[in-house]
Amino acid sequence: IDLDTSNGQVAWVGHPDDHYAVFLYDGSTVTEISEASIISEVVIDNGIIAWTSWHGGNGGEVYYYDGGTTTQLTNTIATDYGPQISGGQVTWYSDIGNGNEIFLYDGTTVSQLTDNLVADEDPQIDDGNVVWSGWDGTDFEIYLYDGNEISQITDNAEDDQVPDINNGQIIWARDAGYLDEIYVYNGCETIQ
Repeated sequence: IDLDTSNGQVAWVGHPDDHYAVFLYDGSTVTEISEASIISEVVIDNGIIAWTSWHGGNGGEVYYYDGGTTTQLTNTIATDYGPQISGGQVTWYSDIGNGNEIFLYDGTTVSQLTDNLVADEDPQIDDGNVVWSGWDGTDFEIYLYDGNEISQITDNAEDDQVPDINNGQIIWARDAGYLDEIYVYNGCETIQ
């Protein structure tokens, strides 16, 4: 079971009878949005829902519900993971064979943000800005897509992972050996 909430609405994955389904509670009514043999990773933002669903032999695919229509955003043999949603935009990462890549649905078009042979994972989105953790060849660093270009936020010899973003402020954890340290980036400087 997976669930998420936004502005008094709740989306979750349930298992009625012999299938999985995405449900929406809008404050007064529960509605079944979609069903499949396996569904996970449901997220909601202001009534718009995204989730990962498995059908047949394909890997997980990302789906999007805009309040009236369900749209399949991916259709590949790769497995798509970890959808995140903000302002009608969705980001996720996909295991396309040579490492994971980051994708963005802007409400109209799906774009591939990264194209390399390394692991890019755990994307988060806020107001069109996407952050993620990416392998630089020796360790994980934090990257930001600001709607126009990609910037590398960290550059050190430690693993920087599990980023999050809210109102332009980015946070992440750095593995400093035996103790994780938390960092904040406010657009101009990094604070430990």
